[in-house]
Amino acid sequence: MIMLPGDALAALHGLPLQSLTNIPKLKGIYALVDHEHHFRYIGSTKGRDFHNRIHSRHTTGTEENSHKFSWAYNTGRMYRGPKGDDEELMRDRQAAKDLRTLFIRKHCRAVWMPLEGTRQEIEELEHSMVWLAPIETVQWNKQRVKSSPPPEPTELVDALIEELGIDPLTKARLERQAERYRVAIRKAAA
Repeated sequence: MIMLPGDALAALHGLPLQSLTNIPKLKGIYALVDHEHHFRYIGSTKGRDFHNRIHSRHTTGTEENSHKFSWAYNTGRMYRGPKGDDEELMRDRQAAKDLRTLFIRKHCRAVWMPLEGTRQEIEELEHSMVWLAPIETVQWNKQRVKSSPPPEPTELVDALIEELGIDPLTKARLERQAERYRVAIRKAAA
């Protein structure tokens, strides 16, 4: 094994939080950090690199397929919801996804620890670290994609909309998505 899981976990938690820009194209173990700066997910590059896994998948990916930032912030005005044939619906969905991506880039963080080793060694270390970590540190590892994401961080979303100077048409799109989210949550609870 490359490192002992406990040592790797301590090393990962000792790293400074990084913005989601200029992510290196190296391989190893990483952690995703939510908008409140809490560790929520530990992952490995799985044959890719940090930039591909964190930026291209978790940040801008779909809500499914274990794209954790996209899943965790698929809520309220950042909710994309199911596709449809209606062009307005598709524009509403895109506005929500664009806002969600900007929110994640502004408020979320990550840490990464480059490692030398085979893909199998790195993935085995990841699994051992997830097993060893406190539950709150790997909360998103344990969540099923079909469960509901946490509530929208309303004040931060309001501030971002204001900062971006989002026009009234786009605000209306985002409000329609928020209503679609409320309907989806009610249906899921019924």
